[in-house]
This record gives sequence, structure tokens and C-alpha cells, in this order.
Amino acid sequence: MNTYWNGTGNYQKDYDELYKLVPISGASKVLAGELTRAATKIGYDFYNNGMSNNTSGALLLLLNYNVICGNTYLKLAPVCSKNKVYGGCYDGDETHWAIESMIDQTMLKIQDNPQWLTQDVLYDIFSMQQEQDYGYTYRK
Repeated sequence: MNTYWNGTGNYQKDYDELYKLVPISGASKVLAGELTRAATKIGYDFYNNGMSNNTSGALLLLLNYNVICGNTYLKLAPVCSKNKVYGGCYDGDETHWAIESMIDQTMLKIQDNPQWLTQDVLYDIFSMQQEQDYGYTYRK
């Protein structure tokens, strides 16, 4: 199975180039980098931590910029904010496909919006993070 995790994603070369915009820590200075950081954070949590962290802010950032479709959001929202360990399989269940699709959609949307390569970041992945099941927490 081709995945970004194993370096064989559908748009791997684009992903590798855009990932250079993601700093070692903290928010990216440009929107394309922050959107890549958001997609990477969700993918990393899926493969490394079984979705045990709250990645709702990253998912909401992607949704806010219309990077991901509604179906992808609806599939990932329950696992991005519940802080419970993912118990599925890593070789092709619906959640796994939604993770890969989310990264594909991010790469394609950035390609369609080259101005994002220089556009300043207004919100980072933590500024939209939801408290666990209770609503939004906005941070400056």
C-alpha cells in the first residue's frame, strides 16, 4: 500500500518539498507550510500514537481553508478529538484511507493555491484546537 508514512504517497515528491516549509518546532511562517504541518501532525499521530493525541486543531485548520472535503472531515473528526487509541488496522480500513486522502487533498489544494507558499499564517494548528468534546479553545 502506498502511504506517505512509508515514503510512497501519491504526491510524495510534492509532500517532501512542502515539508521543508515545516519548522522543527512551532508554526510555519507561511500557510502552505502550516497546512502541511497540520496534515503531517494527523498522519504522525495515526501511525505513531494510534490517534491518542488531540489533533482536532490540525483537522479544523484543514477544513477552515477548504483543503479537505466534508467526507474526509467527518471520517477523521471522531478520531482526532477523542484522545482514544485507534484500534483499527493500518493496511486499509476506512480511517487509514481517510488519513492518506487527507494528505493527498492537502497536496492538491496547495498546488492549486501557489500564493499559499508566501502567504502569512493567521492561525496555527493549535489556535483552533477543541477541548475534548466540549467546544473550541482559541489561543493567540
